[in-house]
Amino acid sequence: MESSIYWCHNCNIPITSNICDLCRSKGEKCSPDLKPVFLPEFRFIVGQLPKKNVSSRKLPINFFRYRNRIIANGKILLNFKINANGIELCSKENLTDIPFDENLIEKIIRANKKMLQRKELQAIRFIKKTARLHRDKKILVSFSGGKDSTVTSYLVNKALRNVTLIFSNTGIEFPETVKFVRNFAKRMNFELIELRPPRDFFDLCEELGPPSRMMRWCCFTQKSAPINEYYATLDKSVLSFDGIRKVESKSRAKFERIRKNTKIIKQYSAYPIFDWTDFEVWLYVLWRDIPINPLYFYGFSRIGCWVCPNNGKFDDFLIRR
Repeated sequence: MESSIYWCHNCNIPITSNICDLCRSKGEKCSPDLKPVFLPEFRFIVGQLPKKNVSSRKLPINFFRYRNRIIANGKILLNFKINANGIELCSKENLTDIPFDENLIEKIIRANKKMLQRKELQAIRFIKKTARLHRDKKILVSFSGGKDSTVTSYLVNKALRNVTLIFSNTGIEFPETVKFVRNFAKRMNFELIELRPPRDFFDLCEELGPPSRMMRWCCFTQKSAPINEYYATLDKSVLSFDGIRKVESKSRAKFERIRKNTKIIKQYSAYPIFDWTDFEVWLYVLWRDIPINPLYFYGFSRIGCWVCPNNGKFDDFLIRR
């Protein structure tokens, strides 16, 4: 069943159920999912905010985004598209009419706190149970530097402690991502295993041609192969907690929550946040004040290799900028 985000017009906030926990009024369907729009991202899309509305906070007023729609007050404020000249605004309202609310994030978290507590408890129980069932395996967290693996590592730490992150540094990661991964592991006191591929990506492009959506050889050569080589040195199989979610693609929606990994030998993968939406992940990040990759502040929806053929037009535009 497709998820929906509702908008409580009484409190003027997004909620995950059709009844607001703060005022008990009924919400109106707003969007299938939402992500917060951070200030640098907002400036990329619509230009500089009026000075009276500019804040040093990371969230400007109450703007959210779903794909190419900017949403405020529960309504689509504007649409945009990417063309050869950059961003083209398809519609635009008077931005000065959007009210400023210093307590916006606090209100959103309070209104959705029961959901967040339930999701956290369910994830922690899943992690503990899965770890018990696979106690004969080495436990790791597959870490990419994206928000989903960041939240997963935070939850695994709450459940098990002594977390080990494994990061496949492909050589085509954003510099910001590599720096974030190392700083996050140090800040959270996690052990970090950083792997590198044996061959340079651009050398392989000369031999094989650049990867495409239909032929993503880079996922094997730059990511899976180094992990398989490392696992070959271990005397046991691996249980890897991953940040994969079913809303990411039709193929991932068909995954079992615990499965034998078909690309990485000796790995069993488990997905603690498999049924979480983008909105729920972002609320959890804000609720628990979890550090995130700074690339998200500029509008990136996913964090991966900067040359990934799966990047969308908006990500390509941000990379060029």
